[in-house]
Amino acid sequence: MKSNTVAKVMSTWKSSVNIHAFVDRVDSETEHIFDDKFFERLNCVIDAVDNVATHDDDDDLKSNTCGGFEGETESKIDAILSQLPKVDELLNLKVQPHDLKLEVDFNFQLDYIVAATNLRAENYGIETVERIKLKRIAGRIIPAIVTTTTVVAGLMSLEMYKFAQGHMNIEYFKNSSVNMALPFFMFYEPLSSKRKKGTYALCNYFTK
Repeated sequence: MKSNTVAKVMSTWKSSVNIHAFVDRVDSETEHIFDDKFFERLNCVIDAVDNVATHDDDDDLKSNTCGGFEGETESKIDAILSQLPKVDELLNLKVQPHDLKLEVDFNFQLDYIVAATNLRAENYGIETVERIKLKRIAGRIIPAIVTTTTVVAGLMSLEMYKFAQGHMNIEYFKNSSVNMALPFFMFYEPLSSKRKKGTYALCNYFTK
């Protein structure tokens, strides 16, 4: 059981790494960091799986039996942040799009979707799906999700621009109702939020 779980996790990790290698341009221009075959031949060994402990009682987490010390989390966070590249080092970073092509079996995209989906299904006690069936499902769902997400993100960004510009009049803002199947788009003015003594509104919280 343990080995099967590790194998499933590694199948997700491997395909994810290969996709990132393409998007973040691990190629001839970055050979001073990684060579072209680095991610393809990269293997990982999961050690000491039995050392992972879970606690059913929250009191165990609050006790001193977890092997930690005061300030351990903060020190680990600081150590991780110190390893991240500086902002100036990322200014010239070029990212290239990775087109979704589920009909291609050797670009790691479908491998990642299958592994990640079935891992999540096992987490929630949902029946896992075979690769060929998941390929059909993803071919229908992913384009719909991407389209809807793009519209919602775009409309939300327009409203956030108004916040950034300092507009406080509620008449400048719009609620949106979208039905992509029709297609149907409706925009209308939002209702004013309930105000208490002192004329404090919820929108003030976001502008402080």
